[in-house]
Amino acid sequence: MYGEGVIIVVLIALLLVIFVALPVAGFALMTLVGLAITGLVVGGLGRLVVPGRQPMGLVATAVVGLAGALVGSVIGHLVGIGTILTLLLEVGVAAALVAGSSLPGLRRLRSTRRANLPRGW
Repeated sequence: MYGEGVIIVVLIALLLVIFVALPVAGFALMTLVGLAITGLVVGGLGRLVVPGRQPMGLVATAVVGLAGALVGSVIGHLVGIGTILTLLLEVGVAAALVAGSSLPGLRRLRSTRRANLPRGW
């Protein structure tokens, strides 16, 4: 009797892991991958809109793109414009963030911070 109860509890725990925990983890992972791809696409489009060279790496582009996508999406949904205009707003916000990040004052601030770091950083 005791052995059957343990087997049932183990089977229930196994089913909970298979049908509850793994799908939730998969959804979270897929959401993170989707956010990274959205950030790269919107950030890349934002960099294309801004003329000239931007001293940004891939991670900075993704972060700026993700911030632009989130802010533009919230504004678009609050105003109630359509999907295409919301996407254009997201790219516009990302372009504004790209332009803001490449201001001469910020470039000077970044180089000052790097100069104060120990050698090898």
